[in-house]
Amino acid sequence: MPASHQSLQRWLQNRPTTALRKKVSQRSLERYGQLLRTHVKPALGNVPLQKLRAPEIDALYAKMAEAKQISPRTQHHVHTVFGACLSTAHRKGLIAANPMVRVEQIPSPEGHVYETEEVPEPDADDIAKA
Repeated sequence: MPASHQSLQRWLQNRPTTALRKKVSQRSLERYGQLLRTHVKPALGNVPLQKLRAPEIDALYAKMAEAKQISPRTQHHVHTVFGACLSTAHRKGLIAANPMVRVEQIPSPEGHVYETEEVPEPDADDIAKA
């Protein structure tokens, strides 16, 4: 089955991590997988990769925020890791467009859920600290 026809769950399960292993520690890689298995796969795992849309991701974020079972910082980590996975799928041509760019509510590590238009632009000092 072509990767573009796979469910999100199957693609995340089989995604190549060779390049990522060179950039992050094994512990970080395990944490990323845990975030996806725990928070993304149960809600969106059965959605075909090509059919995943921003409103479904927004609904996932709203559900996480309402449940208050994880900290805002962890919600933001889920967003970051999931976004990186979708960027990889787009870069590899597995999805025509990255639905993450149309997400309207982005979890903030401080607990505020930003509307897309409200996301603060980093300044030069923030970039230098990163």
